[in-house]
Amino acid sequence: MRVFLIVLLVLTGLIVILCMTAASVHVRFWDGKFTWSVHYCGIRILPRPRKPDKEKDSSRISAPAKAKKKWKEKNEQYVEAVPLQQEAADSDISPPETDSVPDPEKGSTVLPTDERDEQEETKKDGCCLMDKLWKTMQEFVGKADMAGSAFYALSAPLKRLFRGITWYAIETDILIGGEDAAATALLYGGVQSLLHQLLAESGNFMRVKRKQLAIVCDFTEDTCRWNASCRFRIRIGTVLAVGIGLLWRYFMDSITAGRDTSGKKL
Repeated sequence: MRVFLIVLLVLTGLIVILCMTAASVHVRFWDGKFTWSVHYCGIRILPRPRKPDKEKDSSRISAPAKAKKKWKEKNEQYVEAVPLQQEAADSDISPPETDSVPDPEKGSTVLPTDERDEQEETKKDGCCLMDKLWKTMQEFVGKADMAGSAFYALSAPLKRLFRGITWYAIETDILIGGEDAAATALLYGGVQSLLHQLLAESGNFMRVKRKQLAIVCDFTEDTCRWNASCRFRIRIGTVLAVGIGLLWRYFMDSITAGRDTSGKKL
């Protein structure tokens, strides 16, 4: 019994530690290069570093590898020879003669079966056009209803999820330049207002910290420079809580739906 309690306490402690730890995503666009990485407890998880390719020494090729190489060369020679033989065989075959039905009035050959098929297809297309439009409208309405119900069901959990996200280490190095002074000034003001408005609106549904914004307008420069980097952090416990909440809500909705159907049957 004591061993079971000790194991239970250890597992509980590990779960608590796991819920308290956080995962972070680093996003960076600097000097025209975009990079991203995922870290957990200070350890980089994604993307994994590429292993350097080891140069193969041709002198150390084993006997099975040499035999495989010879077999591959022979197979390539056989594949190259087969199309030539096929072309020679096809050149000896004469094209088949096609039967046609003469038209005594026009003196030309026509295919009445093909014309009938085309007429029947045009009639079917004309008759089924309204049916296709009606079906597409029904599918669109059904998808819209499904998307609306899904958005309503996920609205509360998504708010909770975004509340647990921290947007921090925001750094920008933006240089606004151009040949036209008026256009440069307008672009500078637009970038300033857009960036500050974005940060202010983001603070309504997530935590925004540590902002280092550098936006400079230089009328002597002919080009612009766009550099930015930021990080996002979220606790594992928040993700688990949102997932459990979604499962619980789906379970309760299915129970209520089953009760409603059983009441209608009675």
